[in-house]
Amino acid sequence: DRKQAEAALAHSRRQFEKIAGTTPDLVYVFDLIEERNIYVNEGIQRVLGYSQAQIAALGSSLIGSLIHPDDIPGAIAGNQRFRNLDDREVYDHELRMRHASGEYRWLRCRD
Repeated sequence: DRKQAEAALAHSRRQFEKIAGTTPDLVYVFDLIEERNIYVNEGIQRVLGYSQAQIAALGSSLIGSLIHPDDIPGAIAGNQRFRNLDDREVYDHELRMRHASGEYRWLRCRD
């Protein structure tokens, strides 16, 4: 049973990564408890100029490292709001994130 469950989980993850890898959008999975990104597709390179490995290396410092200082309070409040949403609800918001070049770019997020 356990091996079947692990195989099914691995299959689901591969399917998700295949779908996320083909979209032109930036797709990410952010762990609200650990406050770190646990998945980001290749869109991160195109949108913000970082590799997937660079984003992973930021760990829990992602918010403080990339989000514009003026947008951090809203991002933290948004994460709290997101925790209270029903599964099918979507939280739309905008914020500025620092591109690898140092400039900030506005992003529209649908979480």
